[in-house]
Amino acid sequence: MTDDPLQHTATATAEIAVEPFGDEDIRDELIVQAIGALDGPDVEVHPGLMSTVVSGSLDAVLHAVQRAHATAYEVAGRVITSVRLESRDGGIDLAERARQLDQTDAS
Repeated sequence: MTDDPLQHTATATAEIAVEPFGDEDIRDELIVQAIGALDGPDVEVHPGLMSTVVSGSLDAVLHAVQRAHATAYEVAGRVITSVRLESRDGGIDLAERARQLDQTDAS
């Protein structure tokens, strides 16, 4: 049995932005590839204009972030990946998160 309280969290949500450095001609393609690497059976992926939101178990989300970063790094040689991570008891899903944002925008 683990003492890690995050192991009991049902869902984690992360906002991810991958920024490869180097050849400007392939930068956009590397971002597309990094977003593609986020995809997996255990995560929901919702790309946006400035970042991508990923939801799933904490382990699945962190592995997705690692895949995206590594995919861009293989070609670029230098990558900055920014991650904002949320987890709560009982978990949240992206549909709930979207409802929260809609309520905030309506205020």
